[in-house]
Order: sequence, then C-alpha cells, then structure tokens
Amino acid sequence: MFAERHGLQKDTDEFAGQAAIGGSNDAGRHAPTSAPKGQTPEGGRPLPEPPADCPRTNCAAIIEGRRQLEALELARADLLALAASEHRALAEQHERIQHTQLLAREAVHRLLNGLQMVSSLLALQARKTDNPEASAALQAAARRVETVGSLHHQLHRMDEAAEVDLKGYLDNICAEMVRMLAFEGRLRAISFTGVPLQAPASVAIPLGFICAELMTNAAKYSDDDIAVRLDEVGPGRFALSVTDHGPGLAPTFDPAASTGLGMKIITSLVKELSGEVVIAPGEDGAGARFAVLFSLPARESPGVTRAME
Repeated sequence: MFAERHGLQKDTDEFAGQAAIGGSNDAGRHAPTSAPKGQTPEGGRPLPEPPADCPRTNCAAIIEGRRQLEALELARADLLALAASEHRALAEQHERIQHTQLLAREAVHRLLNGLQMVSSLLALQARKTDNPEASAALQAAARRVETVGSLHHQLHRMDEAAEVDLKGYLDNICAEMVRMLAFEGRLRAISFTGVPLQAPASVAIPLGFICAELMTNAAKYSDDDIAVRLDEVGPGRFALSVTDHGPGLAPTFDPAASTGLGMKIITSLVKELSGEVVIAPGEDGAGARFAVLFSLPARESPGVTRAME
C-alpha cells in the first residue's frame, strides 16, 4: 500500500524485471537478497533492521555503508582515547622535568654555599698559621676553591642556553679575578679583548679554569698589568692567551715537566680539550705569554681574525 500511495510500485516492478532479464551491473549491486530476516546471505553478523516502509529492505550497498560508518565511529573513539592518554603522559613527563630542574638548582645552590664555606675556612687557617709556606699553600688553595665557585656561579646563570658566550664568560672571569686580587692587596689591571664566540659548556668550563690559573700565575710573578686575549687563528681554530710583564721563563721551560700544581692543572685541562700550550716571550721580549690553542667546528666568524705571532 505504501508503494501504491507514493507511486513507487511501477519503479519496483521495473527494477525486478531488469534483475530477471539480468546481466546489468545495477542489478548485481542492488538486487534484493533472499536471506532470512536478520541475517546476511553469507551467514555474517546480523543485519540492522530496515524501516518498515522501505521498498528495498535488503539493499546490500546501504547495509555495507552502515557497517563502514560504525567502524569509523569505533576508530574515532579509539583515537580520542589514545590522544587523551598521550596528553596525560606528556603532562606527567613535564611535571617530572620541572621537579628534576628544581632539584638541580637546589644542588647547585648547596654546592656554591659549600665552596664558599671551604674557601673561608682555608683563608682563616692561612691567617692563623705561623708557618709561611703553609700559609701560602692554604691561601692558594682558598683562591682556587673560590675560583671554582665563581666559575660555577657564572655557568649556573647561563645554564638555560645550549651554548656559552665565551667572550662574555671570560670577560666576567677577568673582572672576578681583579676583585679577588684586590681583596688580597694585590692590585692588578687585567684587560680582555676577544672575538665573539659561542662554545659548548664542555669547552667553556675548562677554558675558564685555564684562564683563571694563568692569571693567578701571572699575578704571582708580575706586579704589572695582565693582558688576556681570545683570537681566531684559522677556520675553527682559536687561541686563549695570557701575557704578563714579569721576569719571563727560561727557554728550556717545559710545562709538561713542571712540578707546580697550577701548571699541572693547566696541562691536564688542555689535554681534555685536545689542545696545545704555546709559550713565548711577551711584547718587546719582556715577560711571558701563555697561549692555549683549541678547536671548534668551523663557522663564519663576525670577529676580526688575528694570527698568532
């Protein structure tokens, strides 16, 4: 009755006739099946119930489309659940990183406080001892501990950067050394010039210690000014030099054979950098010039290249 009321009876009869004559692709795609109600012809899962007034109650294309839609909805739900799980995992990881960074900052703070305390105790003991040699050794140890603390403090302020501004870093070390020498009553002017250079912390830290040791050594043997330079001497090749106006060194001086603690520290750190120590007289042949040669990956430098003399 539904088909007759809506003019569908004729179309249905023509569709059935075409299917019987057969052979057309449309008949193959849309031919009604003879499967029992609620089952597929292949015996698969139950088919959804069609509307009661549908003229083509078992259209295979419609049923397959419904199944694909159901599969897509299930896949969408799975993807949403996976995205929510990944979001929770990222949030937990971020929280762990923040906690680790907080612990690291606290550890650095405690380290700096401990170094300051050790330096103060060594300096106090140096003032109390009656043995001049012991007093000098304790004072030297106090200066080294204080230097270590100062270097770590400067690096801690730059620990968010992947690389260190080596020029600025060394300039700060020179200023800190002037302050330390003045505190000991040894007034020295320390000048610093250098090319702009970005270096990893694994290079900056040893160079900082080397620079501090060379300036300490220069101040020990010279009452005049000290000059510190950072030069580029070739593609990816650099030199950190410290020059004083003291009595100079013997031509046969070998830093590797030196028994002094400071020179042993310098030699060890230069080896860590795979670098080289070059010793020569200072300007006008007076004093001594220590230069540490080291390498970094080649880059275009905005600074002015100055060859080692």
